[in-house]
Amino acid sequence: MIYNPGTNATEIQGEAVSATPPVSTNVLLFNGTEWAPGAGGGGGGTPATTVTGPDVYSAPAVVGTSLLYARQDHDHGLPAAPAPSLYAPFVPDFFLSTLPASVNWYSVAYGNGVFVAVAAGSTDAAYSTNGGQTWTLATLPASVNWYSVAYGNGVFVAVSYGSTDAAYSTNGGQTWTLATLPANVNWQSVAYGNGVFVAVAYGSTDAAYTLLSLNG
Repeated sequence: MIYNPGTNATEIQGEAVSATPPVSTNVLLFNGTEWAPGAGGGGGGTPATTVTGPDVYSAPAVVGTSLLYARQDHDHGLPAAPAPSLYAPFVPDFFLSTLPASVNWYSVAYGNGVFVAVAAGSTDAAYSTNGGQTWTLATLPASVNWYSVAYGNGVFVAVSYGSTDAAYSTNGGQTWTLATLPANVNWQSVAYGNGVFVAVAYGSTDAAYTLLSLNG
């Protein structure tokens, strides 16, 4: 929010602003009903970004259970963060989209502009190149319980529960190649980091890893 003397704001992030004028030592606090001037102070919250320039309010910081905006010309003990922002904390809005088959979708991963989902008890996978708005059906190489999928360095890898089957895709989930895990256990999760895919199993001491060699 930008504050200019003589200008009255009526709303911030959908919440009303009090008509009570602030004094020079005030900060703007949300009291659960409206934004109103108040004294700054501690509360143990995480300070938000402060932007430069006179008569500018920062992005919200947490003071106790309240959101706080602080003027840059009165720092109130709020240090500046590296990247200025004038927006409230992110709260996602979810919108409905339709997957291409009515199956037990179990895991989804993102990489290189593509979301990929896999399903349990099926050969079905799906990929979306427009942020999950629409999906295209793909076929996994075995009808097993695909429980987890991960992305790393251009490759999606999926593992299955109660099987030695794994699968990988190098073209954004469009086509898949079968790979073999080292034990027939309940592979439940796979993740990628630093050039390695690692999988772990439920109810077992088994784990598995593979270097990113495109050979499973």
